[in-house]
Amino acid sequence: MAGDPVAFAAARDGHLPGGSLSLLRNLGGMTGTGLLSAAVLGGAFGWVGPMGYLLVIEGGLAAGWGTPWIWPGRPSGDLGGALCASAVFAAGVIALTLLGTRGAGRRPASE
Repeated sequence: MAGDPVAFAAARDGHLPGGSLSLLRNLGGMTGTGLLSAAVLGGAFGWVGPMGYLLVIEGGLAAGWGTPWIWPGRPSGDLGGALCASAVFAAGVIALTLLGTRGAGRRPASE
């Protein structure tokens, strides 16, 4: 399966609407949200935080909110959005480092 050369050229020369910096900002913020969720709810439910956040901000974007805490909807060079996403990432790393993931409450069979 060699693939379509036109599709390959289109993917190679593709353009991100917000640019690479907004991609990194959004990735860092969503990762931090997932880490916070894993620290509170457990590793298996780490996806709940990012999904809940995206559902909340979808309503905020529809209502016309302009806060930097809605970093996925901010322009690429927005400093406030970058700072908020960085703060969430740092909080997630700190929470997971200090608390770890919430366990299931089971003890190993060897005890």
